Amino acid sequence: MKKWFHLSLLPILLTAATRWRALESDNFRIVYPEGYEDQAKHAASWVETEREKINTFTGWDPGKVWLVIEDIGMGVNGFANPVGEDIHLFATPPSGFDLSTRDWMRTVGVHEYVHIASIQPVYGFPKILNILFGPWVLPNALVPGWMIEGATVYYESQVEPYEGRLEEGFFEANLLTRTSHGAFPKEWEMNGSITQFPGGSSIYAYGGPFFEWMVEDKGADKVSEFYRINGASFPAFFIDRSARKSFGDRFPYLLHDWKQVTYERASSWLSADSAARRLTDKGWYIDDITTDGQRVYYVRTSIKKRAALNSSWYVDIVAADPETGKEEVILRPNTSVQMLRVHDGVLYYTATTIKRGFPNTDHNGFGELAELRSHDLSTGKKQKLFTGRLRAFDRLPDGSFLISIDRTPKFGSALIKMSPHGEEKLWEGELLIGEIVVSDEGQVFYAAREQGENWDIYKFSPNSWERVTATVWSESGLSFDPRGNLLYSANPYGPQGKVGLYRLDKETGTIQMFDAPSYATSPFVVGEELIFASLNPQGYDLYSVEAKSSPAAFPKEPLQEKSQLAYEGEFERRSRLRPYLSLLRTWARIPYVWPTFDERWNLTNLDAGIFLLGADVLGENSYESAVSYDILTNTNQVDFHWSNQGYAPLSLNLDYSHNPMWDTLDQFLGYNYRIYPSFSYPIYYRPGRGLNVIRWGEGILVEGVSFEHRALLSNISTSLSWYHYQIGFALSHFWESPVFSSYESSWLFTRGAGVVDLARGMLIADISTNIDLSAEGFDIYGYEGPIRGYHDDTLLTIQRIFATATLEFRHRLLKMRFGIWNPNIFFEDLYVNLFTDAAFNSQNLLGASAGLELSPEIHFFWGFVRVAPIIGLSYNLEGEINFHGGVSTALPFEIFYKRKDAVQFAAEPWLDFQDKADHPVFCR
Repeated sequence: MKKWFHLSLLPILLTAATRWRALESDNFRIVYPEGYEDQAKHAASWVETEREKINTFTGWDPGKVWLVIEDIGMGVNGFANPVGEDIHLFATPPSGFDLSTRDWMRTVGVHEYVHIASIQPVYGFPKILNILFGPWVLPNALVPGWMIEGATVYYESQVEPYEGRLEEGFFEANLLTRTSHGAFPKEWEMNGSITQFPGGSSIYAYGGPFFEWMVEDKGADKVSEFYRINGASFPAFFIDRSARKSFGDRFPYLLHDWKQVTYERASSWLSADSAARRLTDKGWYIDDITTDGQRVYYVRTSIKKRAALNSSWYVDIVAADPETGKEEVILRPNTSVQMLRVHDGVLYYTATTIKRGFPNTDHNGFGELAELRSHDLSTGKKQKLFTGRLRAFDRLPDGSFLISIDRTPKFGSALIKMSPHGEEKLWEGELLIGEIVVSDEGQVFYAAREQGENWDIYKFSPNSWERVTATVWSESGLSFDPRGNLLYSANPYGPQGKVGLYRLDKETGTIQMFDAPSYATSPFVVGEELIFASLNPQGYDLYSVEAKSSPAAFPKEPLQEKSQLAYEGEFERRSRLRPYLSLLRTWARIPYVWPTFDERWNLTNLDAGIFLLGADVLGENSYESAVSYDILTNTNQVDFHWSNQGYAPLSLNLDYSHNPMWDTLDQFLGYNYRIYPSFSYPIYYRPGRGLNVIRWGEGILVEGVSFEHRALLSNISTSLSWYHYQIGFALSHFWESPVFSSYESSWLFTRGAGVVDLARGMLIADISTNIDLSAEGFDIYGYEGPIRGYHDDTLLTIQRIFATATLEFRHRLLKMRFGIWNPNIFFEDLYVNLFTDAAFNSQNLLGASAGLELSPEIHFFWGFVRVAPIIGLSYNLEGEINFHGGVSTALPFEIFYKRKDAVQFAAEPWLDFQDKADHPVFCR
């Protein structure tokens, strides 16, 4: 037994020995990949420096917190897990105005630590529940998302001038633009509505400004008081009592007061629609603009809500005629696009691609890289030129490229000249190059920054950098006008939401400011018109004004000195096994009692048990277990699942269960034991158009009273996507043979689903098959609940082949957009699904139905829980009219529905014997 115990620890031991290192500071346990020690110490030192201030701000000391450094490639993010007491910081800093950050690890570290210190406060009766049931009992996690993110956005913007999103400009500009148009955000929009710009980021974009107003108006000391009072409250609808006791009023009245103040400030706001000519009318996001002197090319990212609980992001490269405003979609790469350039009729751009082998667990060992591509605008010919940590590029007059490559894990860039003859490294050092622009004459400017600084404009000559601008704010969005002068956008008045457009005269070196709206970015000159991106209530669009300018006047730079690292403690090395010891602390310990009744409502079973859930701090190992005892029958049952991602992207899983068995006279026959070890592995994974993924898996199922049934389960799946549609296909071979068991049986399961954009809705085709390949078949097969429209949910057939097919169209029927504040319930939209289902064997049509379903999307708890109840009416082949129902959720499970929805399946196809709704019951 001891030998087997040691073998069970082998995956953890090998993982710890090869991937992760551990340090400990005074207040943090730090985990990082080999080679990232400097980043880990830098991040921990800054959070240590700000820790006491944050604890005072929230009124809570979390104690020792785990800090994990991960590398997901060029992706920019981080997250906090208050239940597991860990924060994860992704190593790559952003570009442009994004976060307007001077020090990425400081900004993201402080942001995520505020999450821990503001969500964890728990007192009184909830504290008792927290001790008994696990650290998931956190009343402050049930406040609106705009309060949760508002606190973090507010504090990240207090550490340094021109650092944090409240200093950047966009949040304030978006709020004032909407308000100046009489479209102040409603509470449901603040919750992160995905039907309104800025989408899911609304909780940041509105939560940050609201929290800032509340602190300034009510006092910073009221924040900790709120977390203390609310941390002693349960359930969530007591938050208004907490707000009244701490801030002096209920949240609806606080939001109303903030609205009135915002309307006063918006009275002097110069919106783009009032000061410029709008060239486009699509809204949502516009990124990276370039021109060939005639048309303007840009990246538009938009979101479309096509069905209940379903939305999709679309990224288009668009060409717009500034004279007529006519737009043409050049490409939809089906992946994010970062940079555009146009030279000699060829469009160059960078698109996100995915590679394996990155030191992370959150992305299962995959990381984002940038792929430089070309697209000939006349012939349509496409070519891939470079793949790597490419942050910026432009083409030189001789046809070669200048590219900047991140030096991760070190801060800075390598500047490389790439030509058909090879690559030449021109420079490498501690300057992060975020943009490169090359004029027709070969003049080159860079937007770059040193660690601890914002973006400035630079020139480069062999081994030497000349700093053209040196400010505490950011200069970004570089381009050249027809005369060779440099254009750019800057945010010297970013805290007021103002971002302006500037011109650097190539001859005199003087700076002029263009006459433009209060918020404008990414300037270009075409003819005599200045073209730029600006905001309206629907998002970003292109605008133009006459290219008039005057000498620029800048504010005095803040006198505040830079923050200094104050942490003087030491970093002690710890065992690499230490992160895995956090497995011993369960996230949830939930006792339960579950009665079962017969058709006469006589109590037949009374299960008393406990549910356990936990994971290690890295997220490599996770488990859930339910153990129960039936008081009436004196039997027990166990369900256990363990998953390991330590060898990512290989996923290892183990399922174990045992359950009592009974005969028809309710006599106890013993226990049915089941052990199912399995793995899955992505053989191929790549975003974009065409083939996206090929995933393979194997498992061995051993079950029975004495483990007499042994089967091998093989899975393979693939998904493909194109401009307007997506297809997923999965195959599972479930076989038993003399090698694995005492009898022979073999089954083949397939499922394919396709989703097509159609008339602002979606058309879905879904086909599943079950084929018995055994040498000896069964006399009759019964399939439970395969199609809608029948009271008797079992279809019978004597054929070995059984299949179901569905054709369905989903569309929004009407907007509702109403609800109540507390308890928070919001009705977003009502959707209609028109469907036809069929079931057939190799010879006959067994059943068919057609009908419709109504599905309202309902949000609870400020959008944290989203459900779509389904009420359906169908007419079947036998002429019967039947009703059916169900509830779809945004959670990773369905109520009443046994298998993955076709839309989700098309994106993530996978078959497992536990997931098959059509799994047969058979009789001899």
